[in-house]
Amino acid sequence: MKPLLELKSNGPFTIGVDVGGTKTAVGVVNSQMNLAGKRENPTKKASVDAVVEGIVDTVYEVLNESNMALSSVVGIGIGIPGRVDIKEGTVLSPVSLKWQSRIPLKCILEKIFNVPIVVDNDVRTAAYGEKYRGAGVGCDNFVYITIGTGVAAAIVINGKLYCGASGGAGELGHTSIDRHGSSCSCGNRGCVESIIAGPAVEVKAKRAIKEGIKTRINTMALDDLQKVTAEMVFEAARTGDHLAINIIEQFIRNTGLVLTNIVNFLDPELIIIGGGIGQATDLFLKPLEDMVRTNTLFPVLQKVMIVPALLGVDAGIIGAGVLAHDMGI
Repeated sequence: MKPLLELKSNGPFTIGVDVGGTKTAVGVVNSQMNLAGKRENPTKKASVDAVVEGIVDTVYEVLNESNMALSSVVGIGIGIPGRVDIKEGTVLSPVSLKWQSRIPLKCILEKIFNVPIVVDNDVRTAAYGEKYRGAGVGCDNFVYITIGTGVAAAIVINGKLYCGASGGAGELGHTSIDRHGSSCSCGNRGCVESIIAGPAVEVKAKRAIKEGIKTRINTMALDDLQKVTAEMVFEAARTGDHLAINIIEQFIRNTGLVLTNIVNFLDPELIIIGGGIGQATDLFLKPLEDMVRTNTLFPVLQKVMIVPALLGVDAGIIGAGVLAHDMGI
């Protein structure tokens, strides 16, 4: 259900900004949650000022390309990695941007643009995008999970994003499920992220190749262990590679355990899988859903559906724009 670009129709308009570790994507979002223009640029991570400059430049670029003035915009929504104090619009040390302190991003950008700003975590804004224009349309209780370099989640309850008492809800990746497991970048052991994220898939493949197991993955990486990626593992599995299939089966078992716990705890109607690994759901979605339904605590929970995200990068842009609309700005 990919939204079409709809130029200069159905105002009022907001701007949605999705700031990632590698790129910053910006779009004009109309009142029907459609894009009226979009632009992407590399994220300038040298400093906070550089990130802010990148946001500002990209906003004006997309406005110019859409033949719109900033005066047509009633508010700007920002989705950004890390923990966010939503009331203050303060970003708390996002690792992927290498910021080391609390950054009052809302205040900084409101002084520059002179329009109201709302700031939230990027996974939550992506979940909002999927709710209004993607896989979550018509569903008021779901969990959106992104699995890529890391693992994170966003929770929608009764149609509203659940942020927690201090804005920290959704840190699924750093939930420990094996206290004897491998160490995680956060300092804990056996975190979900260290078990099912892309780097964990890569580690399993590299370890097997070092042990001399024959696999197409090695050929795909041109016999260079450092070039092995999770994408190669999933691609090799599509060709019937035994090692790759084994790694995917481990991924399904571990991810199934995580999702079963989520279903038992939250009773969602839907779980949406996004992120880089989420693009390979053709390989694991059906067995993953079967495993979760088999292991849920009560029969009524077996109705849960697990589906792929539909919007890609547009989810974060649309979600941030819709959040600006919903916050009444």
